[in-house]
Amino acid sequence: MWRVLVLLAGIAGVVGFFLPLRSFSTPDGMVSAEASAYQIVTGIGDAKQLFEQAQKLGMKQADAERMAERVNQAIQGYRAAMIALFVPSALLTLVGLIGLARGKLQRFAGLLALLLGIASTAAFVLILMLVGDLDIKDRTVSLTLNSTAGPGMYCLLGAGILAMFVGAGALLRPDED
Repeated sequence: MWRVLVLLAGIAGVVGFFLPLRSFSTPDGMVSAEASAYQIVTGIGDAKQLFEQAQKLGMKQADAERMAERVNQAIQGYRAAMIALFVPSALLTLVGLIGLARGKLQRFAGLLALLLGIASTAAFVLILMLVGDLDIKDRTVSLTLNSTAGPGMYCLLGAGILAMFVGAGALLRPDED
């Protein structure tokens, strides 16, 4: 039983890597965008969504391109952090797959799941605390983007909580053959 739950926790965290992690919008809500950890790691490119919205609001093409590039640069600073914060989820998936292959989840794997669950929960808290609003300032562009948590963050939190529960359960009562 524990091995399946560890696998589900890992999969939830891995899915969270691909879902929107943070949503960004101007205070008036006229310009908005989302970014998943996957997009941050692989590169958002030209922040096309923001660029198109800025042009619809009447911003000149050169200013809209500059604003999109500045937003992209601000988000790219988090590339390595995104990889590090989702590694526990990948490892949880691996622990779950090994548990399925072996047919049981023993105490050592339960300890790993507990530690990885703590790491995933801590990653959620770090993202929540560290990734805040973006202030984009340039000689022609001044923009503040408010940041809110997206479903990817809640998948990371859910993976952490489930893994802590399963890890504690496997430590107290490991799976039998």
